[in-house]
Amino acid sequence: MDIASTSMTLSQYNLGNAVDISLMKLQMNTQSQMAEGLNKIMEVSAIDPNLGKVIDVRV
Repeated sequence: MDIASTSMTLSQYNLGNAVDISLMKLQMNTQSQMAEGLNKIMEVSAIDPNLGKVIDVRV
């Protein structure tokens, strides 16, 4: 067993994991910012909360 190649492989694996975790954190932050923005848009655009509750249907 070659210790140098094993060490390099383990180092690359650890780097890959660190990059994956960093990207996941970035994506989670982006998603939470988008959710906050969507909530603000929904609050502003809700003009009449009673609109659309009653539908008149003629037969």
